Amino acid sequence: MSVNQSDSGDSSETDGISLPRPVRFWLLLLFDVPSVICSFTILICLLGNRTSRRALRNHSIIVLIILCLGTLLIDIPSYLAFIINSGVVKPSVPAACVMWWFVDIGVYNSQQVLIAWIAVERHILIFHDRWLRTKRGKVFAHYLPLILILAYLFIFYVYAFFIYPCQNTFDYTAPYCNGGPCFQNEPLLRTWDLILDNIAPGLLEPIVSIALIIRVIRQKQQLSQGIQWRKHRKMVLQLISVSIINLTLIVPLNVFSLAYLFGLPSDYAAGVVSYFYFFGYFLSLLVPFAFITSISGLSRKVKSIFQRGRRDIAFVGPTYVTNRTHRQ
Repeated sequence: MSVNQSDSGDSSETDGISLPRPVRFWLLLLFDVPSVICSFTILICLLGNRTSRRALRNHSIIVLIILCLGTLLIDIPSYLAFIINSGVVKPSVPAACVMWWFVDIGVYNSQQVLIAWIAVERHILIFHDRWLRTKRGKVFAHYLPLILILAYLFIFYVYAFFIYPCQNTFDYTAPYCNGGPCFQNEPLLRTWDLILDNIAPGLLEPIVSIALIIRVIRQKQQLSQGIQWRKHRKMVLQLISVSIINLTLIVPLNVFSLAYLFGLPSDYAAGVVSYFYFFGYFLSLLVPFAFITSISGLSRKVKSIFQRGRRDIAFVGPTYVTNRTHRQ
């Protein structure tokens, strides 16, 4: 996550932190590889099983994991490659920098927005499930909000990065090409993105999550409530895990960003903020683990999917050989 998104001063040459680059390299690499494996495992389990694929509670998770993979497979590897190449962005072309910025800022912020929506959606799934009992209700309470959120994020960031008329500048010998997209020089677009796509969802998620936990505790104490807690327990635990990650890594950064926006000197606590930006990578690195721990029958599902794949190969293989022999 680029330090250039903050107003914390120019620290791009050293990334703003004293942690040696080799330490950063191994720290990110040792988390990135397991996180990628975890993410693909989640997608295999949720997309490979018809029941899991159709479950409304999993749709936003699937999209979030795909967004996390953008950070895990493009953003972090780009940063690691910069370190490996002795502090040079490779390939040293504008397209590489723009794509890095797009994932580092656009895809990353999209994860925060989606996490906030997941927190809101959990209220609907647990306490207002009657809204989802009809096709019309599912469209307006589930599918339409998710589609609108994704459409907004896609349109905004495509416009900001690739259409907005401005001139980007690049320095291939500095992290993140020593800058950010030129749309951030436009006060309106920069403030819009900072508040709506970064600060607001980052602060909204813990508030909504805490409200959910309070509702859960209160409702559980009322025996007359007909809510199936065993059924919804995993969704609550998922949200608590994600909220802990968010409160630890993102909320402090959002508080500083909001303070800078309202006049706090840009050099105040600049080093601390730079550390928060670097460790912001761990939102994408840890979120997959928060969801995989609550997938029931994980090993059974993975084994079933791979066994079905082997049966399909076994079925197709002899057919192919037989046809080939017949042609000869």
